[in-house]
Amino acid sequence: MRRIVCPVDEVYFSLFPPREAQNFAIQDPLQIVVSGTLQPRKNQLAAIKAALLLLKAGHEVKVHVIGYDDLHSDYAKACRDYVAEQGLENHVIFHGFVSDPERFYANCDLLLISALDESMPQTMLQAMASGVAVVSPSVGGVSELIKHRYNGLIAKDTSPEELANAVKEFLEYSIARRAEILRSAFRTIGILGRSSYVRAELMDLYGSAFRTSAPMGSIEAIVDIPMARPGMLLGRFEPAVASTIARLHSEVEAYHFSRPLRLARAVTRRSRRMWDMISSVFAPLDLFSREHFGRTRRDELRLSEDLSGISYREYTVHFALPSLAAIDLGIVPLVRASTGLIGIEIVSSKDKILGSAVRSLADVEEGLPAKFSLNTPICDLQAGWRLRVFVRESDVPVTIYEVVRPAVIYGSLKRFPFAKFE
Repeated sequence: MRRIVCPVDEVYFSLFPPREAQNFAIQDPLQIVVSGTLQPRKNQLAAIKAALLLLKAGHEVKVHVIGYDDLHSDYAKACRDYVAEQGLENHVIFHGFVSDPERFYANCDLLLISALDESMPQTMLQAMASGVAVVSPSVGGVSELIKHRYNGLIAKDTSPEELANAVKEFLEYSIARRAEILRSAFRTIGILGRSSYVRAELMDLYGSAFRTSAPMGSIEAIVDIPMARPGMLLGRFEPAVASTIARLHSEVEAYHFSRPLRLARAVTRRSRRMWDMISSVFAPLDLFSREHFGRTRRDELRLSEDLSGISYREYTVHFALPSLAAIDLGIVPLVRASTGLIGIEIVSSKDKILGSAVRSLADVEEGLPAKFSLNTPICDLQAGWRLRVFVRESDVPVTIYEVVRPAVIYGSLKRFPFAKFE
C-alpha cells in the first residue's frame, strides 16, 4: 500500500535534537497541546474533561488549546463554560488561532487528539517530528502511522476516561521507554514526512495514474497537469480518484517551477495557455491584477495549492488603498463542495487583523468570481498590508487562481492574488 502524507516543515524536525539532548524530560506541570478548530467533530471538550480527570488523579497538567475558536461559537462557548464551572482557568488556556504553532511543539510534552473523525492530522505529523508524544484514539488515518506503544499511544475510544488513561500510561513509563517511543515516532516521520520523499512519491503516483488512463496522444496535457481545468479530471476519472489526483497538483507545481524547466521556458518562450482557458467573466479580475500588480511575459495564471490542507494563503500587497469594502476572488473547488467555509482576512503591515469575511463553500458558484464583502469598509490601508485566504472544514480540495511570476533561473517565485479590490 502506498502511504503519502503531507510534508512536514523542517522547523519541526529541528525541534527534535534539543529535546533528545535533554533526554525528553517531561515538565511539571505536564504541558499538553490540543490543536484544531474548536468544533464538535474535534471533540476538544473530551480532552478538557480528560485533563480534569488527570488532575483528580494527582497529575499536574496544563492544556494549550490552539485553533480557530470563532467558527463554531456555540461549541467554543460550551468548552469555555465547562472550564469556568470546573475552576480550570489555570490549567486550560484557549489561545485561538496561532500563526506559529511550532512554538507549542517546542514547549509542550504531549499532543492529545480527541477527534471523533480525522483524516491524516497534520498536527500528529508535526508532533512526531518534534519529539512530542502522541496520544489519540484510532480515528481516520491515525493508526496508519501510530502503532500502539511503539511510536505513540492509541486510546481505546474518544471518551475523557480513555483519553486520560492513555496519558497516564505514558506518564507511568520509564524515561528510557518514553524515549524509545519518541525516537520511533521520529524515525517513522523522518522518512515519510520529508518533502523530498513526498515529492518523489507524488510524481510516481501521477505517472502511474496517467500511464493507465491517458491516451497516448495526450502527453503534453500530462506534463502540464497543473494547467488543466478541474473538469478535465472529472471527465476522465471517477470523482473520488479525481479528488485524490487534484489534491496532489501542488506538489507537481514544485516540479513545474524547477530550475531546468524555468530555463527551458526562457529559451523556448513556451505559451501559457491558462490565460486563454479562463472564462471572460474573470476579465475584471484580470484587468485589476494587471494594472496594480503588473504583468510580465513570464507571469502564469495557476491554481494555488489545496487551501484546505494549510492554515491560509497569504499575499503581500505593496500598494496603498484609500478604502477597501470587498474583494472578488476566483475560487476553484476541485470537486463540488457540500460543506466547509472559505474566508479572507485583511492584515496590516503590523500584523493586526483589520477585517474579515467568510462564505459557505456550498454557495460558491462554479466558474464565477466570488465576492467577499467586509462588514465595515477599511480606510487608509498602507502599503505592505496582506490578504489571507483560508478554508476550513471542507470535504474537498479547494484552490484559488493566482498569478505566479517565476525567476528565470535563480531566485524564488513571486505570487500575486488574481483578484479585484473594491
